[in-house]
Amino acid sequence: MSKLDERLPSRSWQVSVEVVEHFLKSSPKLDELLSGANRHLPEGQVARVQFLSYGVVRNLGRLKALISEVVQRPPKRLCQALLLVSVWEWLQSDDALKPKVVHHAVECAKTLLGAPESAFVNAVLRQLPKAVAREPDARTSLPALARMNSHPEWLLHRYGLSYGRKATAKWTEWNQRVPKIYCHIWGNSPGCRRRSYRLIGPIFIKFREIYAMPQEISSGMEEPTFRIPPRGWAHPWSPVGG
Repeated sequence: MSKLDERLPSRSWQVSVEVVEHFLKSSPKLDELLSGANRHLPEGQVARVQFLSYGVVRNLGRLKALISEVVQRPPKRLCQALLLVSVWEWLQSDDALKPKVVHHAVECAKTLLGAPESAFVNAVLRQLPKAVAREPDARTSLPALARMNSHPEWLLHRYGLSYGRKATAKWTEWNQRVPKIYCHIWGNSPGCRRRSYRLIGPIFIKFREIYAMPQEISSGMEEPTFRIPPRGWAHPWSPVGG
């Protein structure tokens, strides 16, 4: 199991495989897939499904490249989804947990795919250490940077021409990070104080206070790629009462 919570049952892991499989089939928005898949899961398992699913999609280029190192032909879509989730969890796990990740993936493959496919999954995952050791250094070339940070090479080529190799590398590294989520809370009196908090796990940590004059007590969630200008503060996302 992943280091996020190795005590969680395998249902959340199997849901993650199903979400990734549906994503590979039609490339819908991941949040729509997760909304339906997580409907009947406990909160702790929802967090794990998000960790695994978003991790796979965010690092899809690198994960596919790793699998192709040890597989001659792409496996069937469900098997490919299972391998992607397994490889991502393996990469994120401590060395002591990596054998458990492989064992868990093989056992789940017996249920989801069958005995022959589970042997195939076992053979692929056992070769992961050698495949990872052969991975290129992202600093050596543009193709290596594109592979390791799961970005299209043509896009990085354009960024490199405009901003240079060093800035392009920093941008791709930033773009691969899990975004920080902020919560904004404000009131309705003139000159009221707008308080902003950063979400760290389930806890909001206040990081700044600024002044605004919105129309009512409101709160909003924000991540760095979605900015709300000051003139938009008077149109709250979700009122929370007086």
